[in-house]
Amino acid sequence: GHDISRNPEREGGLCSTHIKLPRTATESEVLKYVASLNEDLTVHGFIVQLPLDSENPINTEAVVNAVVPEKDVDRLTSISAGKLARGDLNDCFIHRTPKGCLELIKETGV
Repeated sequence: GHDISRNPEREGGLCSTHIKLPRTATESEVLKYVASLNEDLTVHGFIVQLPLDSENPINTEAVVNAVVPEKDVDRLTSISAGKLARGDLNDCFIHRTPKGCLELIKETGV
């Protein structure tokens, strides 16, 4: 069966859940789970923990790129990385450090 552990935490208004799939998960199963998170309206963003730890061969790029850009917290998908590189920041997550740097640049005019 699935070895899924859920540990809800509330900090700063955020709720996080840790989901661990079994090492026997196949690429198809992982992609199906990613798709379910993409479609879940209660999930606003998620991270695929790398490296993937599976007994089966899994295409990491396929799994990472299966995350819809609107929920790509790590900004690892090809679409998210491209948007960030172009400065198209309107509909994507931005990590706190680069976001802070952008705010500092705006405030100081550097």
